[in-house]
Amino acid sequence: MHSNSLDDIVNSIRKGEPVVLVHKGTGGYARRDGDLQIVPTPISTADGLDKHHAHYLRMDLGAQHKGNNLYTFESLQIDDAGHRVDTTPVMMSANPADISGGIVWAPRKKIEDHPDDKEAKAQYWYVIPQECCGGYAILPYLDPVWALGLIDKSEKLPACGRPVQTIYAVIPVLCLWDIVAPKPDKECIRNDKIPQV
Repeated sequence: MHSNSLDDIVNSIRKGEPVVLVHKGTGGYARRDGDLQIVPTPISTADGLDKHHAHYLRMDLGAQHKGNNLYTFESLQIDDAGHRVDTTPVMMSANPADISGGIVWAPRKKIEDHPDDKEAKAQYWYVIPQECCGGYAILPYLDPVWALGLIDKSEKLPACGRPVQTIYAVIPVLCLWDIVAPKPDKECIRNDKIPQV
């Protein structure tokens, strides 16, 4: 598993390779399961536990707004036979009726084809690098006062991923993500040894 890497994002956009969203605070990974669930399991075990690849997303540079890039996240979930679950692209979307209402998975609507459609706008996200703590904030284009975070966090149970309102545009750790490429053939290398001074 690579560490949080801009290269993984670029490869997803240019080559269509999958990425996985890993919550910076909990270390759990995001997966499509009705809405968006943050599974409290290390990402190094995700492929063994999630054979349907509900955690695989394809990032795409979807549009621009006032010089800022807008990205989309397409679900790459497969069935038992290894075929895509969706016959048309399905995108991670903020709830267009109520942004606090969670994540919905909706058929792709390109914003250039539907410039005034809230359902189209809800599928686009700002991805903002965070220098202070590392990782990225993922803000819905529909209302960037909100940031993708999580609610209902209980130990050893999945949390619900959804937009959380920021305060004065300050991004809390609750809303920080690593965006990484899945590496099913390699384990995470972890260094638990503290160097002696």
